Amino acid sequence: GAYTLIEVIDEPQAGPPLHLHRREDESFYILDGTFAFQIGDRTVTAIAGWFITAPKGVPHSYKNIGTTPARMLTLFVPAGIENFFEDLSKLTAAGTLDIDSIAAVAAKQGMELVPPPPEH
Repeated sequence: GAYTLIEVIDEPQAGPPLHLHRREDESFYILDGTFAFQIGDRTVTAIAGWFITAPKGVPHSYKNIGTTPARMLTLFVPAGIENFFEDLSKLTAAGTLDIDSIAAVAAKQGMELVPPPPEH
């Protein structure tokens, strides 16, 4: 129950929407490829060997900005986020995965999807 560690493989231009965790700190160790991260009001481009942290309560997102699949290890402290991914896989298997169902599962697991700021 101390942590969850997963390997993430994202296709080009893939990544999660802006979100935040109420319970977990989330950290990323880039194995291959190039990712663009937004953490709070900061943006950074990360390559293999970089380690990035998104503290709980801080909106964050990332995207594989390369042209090939990219890999990273993602660490969540404390554990429990694996329940979110299990619920998502059930929605995918049932063919009911959409933004509303993702938001509902996220809320159940202490996460919040954060809308982008309005354009001026």
